[in-house]
Amino acid sequence: MNLESERNGVLLRKADMKIYFFRRLALILLAIVVIGSVPVQARAATVVTFTTVGPTAWTVPAGVTSVQVLVVGGGGGGGSDMGGGGGGGGVIYNGAYAVTPGASVTVTIGGGGAGAAAGVSQARGVSGGNSVFDTLTAIGGGGGGSEYSSNAAPPASGGSGGGVAGGLYQTGGTGTAGQGNNGSSGGGTWYPGGGGGAGGTGSNQENGGPGRMYAITGTALYWGGGGGGSGYSSCGGNGGIGGGGGGAVCTTTGGAGINNGAAGGGGVISAQTNTPGGNGGANTGGGGGGGSHYNSNNKGGNGGSGIVVVSYGAPSITLSQSTTITGSASVLGTISKGSGTFVIDDPLDPKNKLLYHSFVESPDVMNIYDGIAQLDSGGSATITLPDYFLALNKDFRYLATPVGQSMPNLYISSEVHRRFWIFRQIIMKVSGGAAGGRVSWQVTGIRHDPFIVANPIIPEVDKGPGQLVDKGTYLFPEFYKK
Repeated sequence: MNLESERNGVLLRKADMKIYFFRRLALILLAIVVIGSVPVQARAATVVTFTTVGPTAWTVPAGVTSVQVLVVGGGGGGGSDMGGGGGGGGVIYNGAYAVTPGASVTVTIGGGGAGAAAGVSQARGVSGGNSVFDTLTAIGGGGGGSEYSSNAAPPASGGSGGGVAGGLYQTGGTGTAGQGNNGSSGGGTWYPGGGGGAGGTGSNQENGGPGRMYAITGTALYWGGGGGGSGYSSCGGNGGIGGGGGGAVCTTTGGAGINNGAAGGGGVISAQTNTPGGNGGANTGGGGGGGSHYNSNNKGGNGGSGIVVVSYGAPSITLSQSTTITGSASVLGTISKGSGTFVIDDPLDPKNKLLYHSFVESPDVMNIYDGIAQLDSGGSATITLPDYFLALNKDFRYLATPVGQSMPNLYISSEVHRRFWIFRQIIMKVSGGAAGGRVSWQVTGIRHDPFIVANPIIPEVDKGPGQLVDKGTYLFPEFYKK
């Protein structure tokens, strides 16, 4: 090999090394760009859960100024001797609670109330303990009423109220506004009331009220279910979803405990065997189930302990200027806005104009259904509604308007109901119209699905901590200048 060819070989090797170096550098830079472009939504939230009964302290991590927080009080204990169910613990959720990095925050977990003792005259279930996060206090559930007699111990009030003992026609315990619901009144001699739940009242036929659903832990769960009332000649009530314990019963099985609540005990009707109520689920705030009638083991179930869950660093976006999104967007939650419209190309002049329409808004979470019905020869029409209608809606309102002619006798002859012989078909009926005529109809309903029950819209709230702005400040100050 001559000198020139050796020199060329060295130059080629150096060139190859440079190419290799720059290729590796390009790959590293590309990886940095890709990693840096991963959207904020891909980062997982940090979730801190407090479950031990009693007080503790939490130090706010550096850089954290706002947290999501769920506070659930302890569930009330169930009553004994035809006992009513204990009320579920009060539930508070704040999606933007202001905190100070490095600050020490007081956290307290309320214990579940003890069930009423068996055979103790006029005892009632003990109310659950309050749970606390800083300034937020979730009230413990009220204890269930006890003893089948005119001197029975009435149910207690609390986050949600306890249910009434059997044989009484008192009212159930009162729930705390914004945190829980009332316990049910007695439904008859053998029907103790179910405890109220955070998401609904107890049933007069013994079942506990439902809790509220939140997904702050990463999984949608119910919290603060009411305990089921006991039974005598019928099944004990089921615990409300959200940890409520099942009521006891003098039959072979007790009421079911839902979502971690224990089932009530079962006995034998003829022997009137005494059985205890089921316990509320630990760290659910579920109420305890009521104990059955007679003898020495008919104690009420214990309420479930409360819980505090804190989440921070979850995906969030704050936009301080106008933003346009091209394409579809989905929000798994709620939207709050100053106003809202749809916008499309104006169908009459799509090249030059845009058409805006405002959203239909009201303080109710209302759904609207309408259509045109053709009346039969008898002046009637049966209107079929969607299969999900009853599961989604309650509190119906109706309109029926004749089209093209007067029909002074037109009326809603049958309100919304399920046609019993055809599975799932939901109908309403108009009558009194003209044969072969046409009717414009409308029916509205208020949502009562689990999400809206767990996230109710409160039309008017005080400004302050946990809200969008503090007292004395404005969302839109430019419109309120003196």
